[in-house]
Amino acid sequence: MNLHQQTTFRFPIGEIQNLPLVNYEPAALREWNTGWQIEYRILNPFTGVLEKKRIRFERIRKRLGSDAAARKHASKYCRAITEKLESGWNPYIEGNKSKAFHKLSDAFGVFLREKQLDMKNGVFRNDSMRSYTSQSKMFIEWLKSKNQENIYVGSFTQSMAQDYLDYVYQEKELSARTLNNYLTFFRTMWNWLIEKNYCSENIFSRIKPKPKQEKQRVIIPENWNKQIIEYFRTHNPEMELICGLIYNSFMRPQEICRTQIKDIQLAKGVSFFVAFVL
Repeated sequence: MNLHQQTTFRFPIGEIQNLPLVNYEPAALREWNTGWQIEYRILNPFTGVLEKKRIRFERIRKRLGSDAAARKHASKYCRAITEKLESGWNPYIEGNKSKAFHKLSDAFGVFLREKQLDMKNGVFRNDSMRSYTSQSKMFIEWLKSKNQENIYVGSFTQSMAQDYLDYVYQEKELSARTLNNYLTFFRTMWNWLIEKNYCSENIFSRIKPKPKQEKQRVIIPENWNKQIIEYFRTHNPEMELICGLIYNSFMRPQEICRTQIKDIQLAKGVSFFVAFVL
């Protein structure tokens, strides 16, 4: 066998995206008769092949003067290259997006932990945190259902993004407005991935939102209003109170839920709202 022959290992395309760790072989010094070189293997995400990369070391060897010194120096090179490979660096990925081979589910976990800290520091709303957590959980469950729970950030494509949005729109029977809210979340998520060097493109930015339809508002007749209030007064007085707060003070449901007894001053005829609710 020719020792210089380049060998490659090809993975089935469907399995590449579910390899959480095996995407490289550590760097090592090769002392060929034709010249020393450092070799390592790395998964080419565009071909699905674990390909060999070579770095010529012969000139450095000659400059160092002795083979012992050259081997010691080469060992440092190999450690540095292997550490870069372990961090997710891949020479086939353009730019400095060194985390492209991190699992997408792990990246979502990092995102949520950062937002949790933002919420504790008062720069992120609790409602938004609940929404982000719910969106992330649903997305990860979808990945698992497609056997893609170990997919890399760099392997998630616009086609897959569109498949997910189609899934939630059709299976969850979302309105166009709600689907657009989903799209907004994923655009925000992918902007964060770009900022943190997981990827270089926001694949959700090229997906168009659904056209919105104007809300069809139905005016309740006056006689219905009286019947509704009389019914609540007899069968559900708490609901009569809620309707009165909404109708007379224009309070929103969330504001009503968070209102405490101390926030209502009957003597003055006023109610106070917590600032972040508004």
